[in-house]
Amino acid sequence: MLTCRITVGNPWILIAFFIFAVAYFLIQLMYRRTSIEIQRIEANTRAPVISHFSESLSGIGVVRAYRAEKRFLEKNLQLLDLHSR
Repeated sequence: MLTCRITVGNPWILIAFFIFAVAYFLIQLMYRRTSIEIQRIEANTRAPVISHFSESLSGIGVVRAYRAEKRFLEKNLQLLDLHSR
């Protein structure tokens, strides 16, 4: 109702509204694509850290039997440093 009153009073508003709507749609498309790409890159970056951590947890008995906790901790910290830049 309000839009109709504004466009009757000044029809150029309708053209501006259309331009802003198209610009909003294009920016939204670009944002969604880049957001998805950033999430994919972030997941690929975290994969080695998560993989090493889950393997360490599943084999914690063997790690403790061989007294290799320090080696696994250092490897985990190294991966965290490498992949959190």
